[in-house]
Amino acid sequence: MLHAIPRPVQTGALFLLLSANAAADLFPINPGDFSGNETVITFSGLPAGTPVAGNYIGQGAFFGFGLFAANETDTATNTFSVFLTNPITVEFLDTIARVGFDVTAGDGDLMVLTAVDTNGDLAGSIPFIIGSSYSFVGIESDLGISQVWIDDASFPGTFSIQNLRFDSRPEGVVPEPWSVILTGTVALIVVWRRRG
Repeated sequence: MLHAIPRPVQTGALFLLLSANAAADLFPINPGDFSGNETVITFSGLPAGTPVAGNYIGQGAFFGFGLFAANETDTATNTFSVFLTNPITVEFLDTIARVGFDVTAGDGDLMVLTAVDTNGDLAGSIPFIIGSSYSFVGIESDLGISQVWIDDASFPGTFSIQNLRFDSRPEGVVPEPWSVILTGTVALIVVWRRRG
């Protein structure tokens, strides 16, 4: 389980991650990249101000402190917290391949999605510029995702989300690192050229 990191350290660490390129196995996605069989959490049925927490554990996700059912139907927000909590963590019961949701905040806010892999290591972070109308943000990892951090890195850092969706990672899929693929391709070319 990850521990809370003080906000100044956390934000600095996220921007440090952003200064480097996103990990080769982590990349942004669109809604059409989902399988069609993804799990969708709509945040429906919770009274406004109710902590989301374990209310959707039956669907495979547990939400860390700071995310609440919003006044707007089928929406979750971090604005009901007395102490604004960023990032909001989402832990998945099974390893997932991709996750995304519709989000709104202040115009030009920087939202950062950070993935944690199945070993508990940071897989990387991807920034998105979001606005005051809903837009989609999402990430995918070839190595699998066990947890995602949702961070509105802009002041005051408040946001609302809808339709959080995620695809489970197929059983038995072992990703090939790009270096292995590249080495294998080069070796095949060398063997092919020697034969020719």
